[in-house]
Amino acid sequence: MNLSELLFRDLSCSIKENVSLAQYCTFGAGGKAKFLIIPSDVSDVIKIMLAWKRYQFPLFFLGGGSNVLLSNIEGVVILSSGFKSIHYEYNEDRIIVEAGSGYPLKSIVRESLKRGHEGFEFAIGIPGTVGGAVMGNAGTQGVDICKLLSWVECVVPDGSVVRLESKDIKSGYRYSSLSESGCFITKCAFEIRQGNIGLVREKSLEYWRIRSNQPFLHKSAGCIFKNAINYSAGKLLDECGCKGMRIGDAAISELHANYCINIGNASALEIRELIYECRDIVYKKKGILLDFEVKMFGF
Repeated sequence: MNLSELLFRDLSCSIKENVSLAQYCTFGAGGKAKFLIIPSDVSDVIKIMLAWKRYQFPLFFLGGGSNVLLSNIEGVVILSSGFKSIHYEYNEDRIIVEAGSGYPLKSIVRESLKRGHEGFEFAIGIPGTVGGAVMGNAGTQGVDICKLLSWVECVVPDGSVVRLESKDIKSGYRYSSLSESGCFITKCAFEIRQGNIGLVREKSLEYWRIRSNQPFLHKSAGCIFKNAINYSAGKLLDECGCKGMRIGDAAISELHANYCINIGNASALEIRELIYECRDIVYKKKGILLDFEVKMFGF
């Protein structure tokens, strides 16, 4: 039995074949997925995990498509967009937010601004989903999402559904141990507090001003490189003359040198080539090898 027959036989959700991934990535570029699945039920994720454990086909989890660059995936891509639940539990000034992994992070930020919820101010302007943000520990200015985390519910590679408490999850700068576990996040819970609406909005506006030089009008995946120890990646790239560099329709933003943007119909290969060229230039001129923040798969 081939993979197609196996998946179509066992899953209740729809399966698409040979799908362009460009429409599912914020870069607007990408290769094709042999199979694309959008489950909304944990049971389907379990079935996929058990099939993967037995047949060992390539398996990739995709949230909002930010912070990734994808070529061809000769296996299965699972989108988390079917997991979009949201629930708020109030206990005096303490609030527990339970969100499905596919719930947009910007929607939680928007609700926080409306209700005066204190905690997610830093996330204004950060694209993607809740699950993806937790996987990569999204953040800025020394504040990150894992600091708010209470627990994560996920399906692990053996098909079990487990709940991991925050104390069981290691996190650091743009890193959480979940990214190495091979798990599929279904739901996350965060602990925040009720604050003053005016102060919450003021603090969010401060973070928005910090991001004012980011190229929001162009397709990108967010920052390409992590900051080096004691060095800003954007500043290093700027000093090395990377702003404005182009390969095809892939370009380094004139606003912020740590952003590669798609100014037309750039291919994933063009974007990847430009990213590596910038990395080589910084290494040759500064002796610093920048570490990728954007994740690349399928190349």
